[in-house]
Amino acid sequence: MKTSWKSVWRSCMMNKDVAISVVCLFALVLALVLVVVIPLRTNHLRWSQEKIRNYVLELTPLGTSMEDVITVIEGNKKWKEHRIIHEWENVSISSPIIGEKAIFVNAGTYRSFYLYFFLVNTSVGISWWFDADGKLIEVRVSKGSHFG
Repeated sequence: MKTSWKSVWRSCMMNKDVAISVVCLFALVLALVLVVVIPLRTNHLRWSQEKIRNYVLELTPLGTSMEDVITVIEGNKKWKEHRIIHEWENVSISSPIIGEKAIFVNAGTYRSFYLYFFLVNTSVGISWWFDADGKLIEVRVSKGSHFG
């Protein structure tokens, strides 16, 4: 005897307990999509470093003045703790120095699971590098993870 999905659906909806269970399951799946899936897809910090770099270069193309970059940074409410460096004396950074001046920004942090069990915080940093005339010559994006 063949049973169609339509007949199974009709019989389920006629049973009040099953109908409530189906509606609850649908609501749970919808809530999961709204709370987990959509934020994962729309959080720019979760993009690859290259994709973030390309996005930042759209906002501040190479050749942009340092003042204009600062204006863009200050206009972004999510970017915090920017640091401007005009001289490299007494400055310690882990990446090679490019140019004469730089701006470093903490773009934010996101949480993800490592090995489906451990919660990991990933911080995203953006740095703009300028020549002696204060023109943008390079943009770098870095990510660092720590358990937390």
